Amino acid sequence: MNNILLIKRALVVNPVPEVATIPKRPYPVRPFVLGRKLSLCATLAIVLTSGLADVRADTIYWNESGGLVPRFDPAYGRLTSVALAFAGNWQTKNGVYNPTQFDTSYSFSFSMPINAGVAGTGLWASGSLTYNWDGIALAMSYSEGPWKMDGTFVIFDDTSLAADLDFFTGTDPVQISAWYGEPSLSVSPSYLQVVPVTFGWAGSASGSYTYEPVPASSTLTQTFRTTAALKSVFQGTDLAGKPAFEYDTLEGHDLVNLALGTSLTTLRTNELLALDIDCGSTVVSLVVFSKTLGTNIATIATNTTLDVVTDQGNAAAAFPNKERFVAQMVIQAGGNTTNGLVSGQFTLAGRLQLNPTNGCPQAVLKDHDKFDRIFRDIKFKTGDDKLEVGLRDVHQAGEAHLIGVVTVVVEGTTTKVLIPFGALSLKRQLNL
Repeated sequence: MNNILLIKRALVVNPVPEVATIPKRPYPVRPFVLGRKLSLCATLAIVLTSGLADVRADTIYWNESGGLVPRFDPAYGRLTSVALAFAGNWQTKNGVYNPTQFDTSYSFSFSMPINAGVAGTGLWASGSLTYNWDGIALAMSYSEGPWKMDGTFVIFDDTSLAADLDFFTGTDPVQISAWYGEPSLSVSPSYLQVVPVTFGWAGSASGSYTYEPVPASSTLTQTFRTTAALKSVFQGTDLAGKPAFEYDTLEGHDLVNLALGTSLTTLRTNELLALDIDCGSTVVSLVVFSKTLGTNIATIATNTTLDVVTDQGNAAAAFPNKERFVAQMVIQAGGNTTNGLVSGQFTLAGRLQLNPTNGCPQAVLKDHDKFDRIFRDIKFKTGDDKLEVGLRDVHQAGEAHLIGVVTVVVEGTTTKVLIPFGALSLKRQLNL
């Protein structure tokens, strides 16, 4: 779960209550109709906490004294639910008229429906305002009741219907509306007459958008199938027991076997050598990827430094479409005392294709660079290409080469291997 970042909408509340006033004099009861729609309007101010480009919230909260609520910006992710709460302040004062010649004890009750929602959606809340009081109505007189005020009533609803989520996703604001219906007033005994004096109210809406966040691009990591041919030399002896060069080629599946602690003769078709690199080009790793599990299961090497230069390509694009990089890499110990990786370091240099819409590395159908031979980013055919039977990689993310040294254990024997030159081809993306 990402850290929660609350994006608060701060507003100035200027309630304007609807008021109906009746003179304080005896008269027959009149209808008390307050059916007009209450329009909620306010100025919206959005306060963004610093770091929004790196941290995405999973909930956006808003609070409105007005009904123009911004729709959910799909750049944050996929909207999963919308919630609405409506709270109000209201006050009323009523009285009764006693037409008889006797002082009379009475009970008075008040009830009024209140609704809030968004037209055309399933987001709809309803409730009622109610209160009761007792008093004494003097003979042949008008008796005024006490002021009643309540600022705590809340009505609530939420929706996760697909059509509603589509409605709330976009750029134009959404109109939230609220209105009250005709109140019900009654008094007992029934021969007393209800006299409404004043009534006023105003409300505000609050709610939230809950969504599945999109990670900031710098946190996304791409994993690419990688084939490797590492031209190696290590210490050997001649027939006379004198020092002699021994040459070999380590391929990608050899590194996979050593990282997993298995013999170099083990056939690997499910576990592949792969290169991990994040969209911000700050972290790069050589890893073992499991096709069955769909994830990395071992790390062969990680970078200590990574330096990058980019090429924009299309001036109208949002991001560059190519990059060249040089990384200092450190071998991560893995495997076991029979077969494994012990230590080492190497310099990895190469180039990558970038997606011009988000700056992330990507594999493309046509991958060619006129400087490949100059920079020794050369395509080699290796045994790695034959391991995935029936699969031919037609996509390419880039090329790279390395120089370094690695200490390995092979069948119980520890050997330091120099790698004057190694070629790597970065192919299809694996973590899709």
